[in-house]
Amino acid sequence: MRVSKLSFIAIVFFLSHNLFGQEKVRIGLFANKELQELEFLIDQGSAVLQSDTKSVILSQGTKITFKNNGAMVSAHADTIHFNSKKISLQAANIETVFQIQFSAKTRKLKYGEQLEFRVVNNKLEIVNIMPLDTYIAGVVEAEGGPNHELEYYKSQAVISRTYLLSQFYKHIDDGYNLCDQTHCQAFNGLPKHEHIMTNAAEQTKSLVIVDENANLITSAFHSNCGGRTNSSEYVWTRALPYCRETVDTFCIKMPNSNWEKRIPVNDWKNYLAKKRLSSSDSANYAYFPGEKEVYYREGETRVPVIDMRKDLKLKSTYFSAYQEGEEMVLVGQGFGHGVGLCQEGAIRQAQLGVNFEDIIHFYYYNVKIIPYQYIAFFKFE
Repeated sequence: MRVSKLSFIAIVFFLSHNLFGQEKVRIGLFANKELQELEFLIDQGSAVLQSDTKSVILSQGTKITFKNNGAMVSAHADTIHFNSKKISLQAANIETVFQIQFSAKTRKLKYGEQLEFRVVNNKLEIVNIMPLDTYIAGVVEAEGGPNHELEYYKSQAVISRTYLLSQFYKHIDDGYNLCDQTHCQAFNGLPKHEHIMTNAAEQTKSLVIVDENANLITSAFHSNCGGRTNSSEYVWTRALPYCRETVDTFCIKMPNSNWEKRIPVNDWKNYLAKKRLSSSDSANYAYFPGEKEVYYREGETRVPVIDMRKDLKLKSTYFSAYQEGEEMVLVGQGFGHGVGLCQEGAIRQAQLGVNFEDIIHFYYYNVKIIPYQYIAFFKFE
């Protein structure tokens, strides 16, 4: 039986529309820690502790300790003891919240829905399973910070959803979709400012950013571009047609627009020598680029400034250097790689009343903001 193009699109739309609303994501928690034991508190509501062979309902205020027990994971709560290859802690009602605090000096982190525990590579692996937009609300606060305008958070929600769906299988071999670290997306559990973050996720529900071929974009963002964003090839050598250099006057008076770092002259001199950038006729070691440069040059030698940023732990690649006494003073603009959306520029635009769609179009060239389930329509245009 032949299916027409229109019928095929309708089928894809029906399936994606219905699946999208029910989509759950699996997020690996504390991926940067070698955990052997940790304790969760049922801070609100009640929960079901479950293994392959048994389950029990736990009430509010119960503390559950999970431990690496060889190839098994064990769970202890009062007189209850579980030992299994996999144990889950699942919310029994909508208000259930699980809480963890690693030390008295760290913040309390709160999670909802379902936590899954296993032992992998001789350490505890914890996966938080939740609806897609619950995750997006948490990411928006973790990546965007508190106390900003809703339109900024909505732009961050669309960017974060685009990243999630474009990288949905990044950690599939580990048993989850993404982790909670910044090389995926920062996620610190349920947001403190739940109302505004949830609004940002719900008011942009299913919206993603696609390029002219209806492919999900690489939705890069950074803290502050220093007044001019970078084309992608300046940083990654890969040209993304929607990440082009853009003059951004909105961020130039924001908190991360300027920085300074001081380095002993000898350290600077030795670093340049190591990179073969020293010059015998230099009266000092000043560096005054006329604009953003891809390379630091000395004669025929050149070094990518992105390497210098990493080596010297600089906030950006956009900087000048001059000698002051026994120190080199590095004065720079911006914070981050400079590609894609400038967060502080977007924050300022939102303060001035710009809506989230215009903010996104300002930083990404020739893109569309569409519901994820409509991608099939655009691909067949």
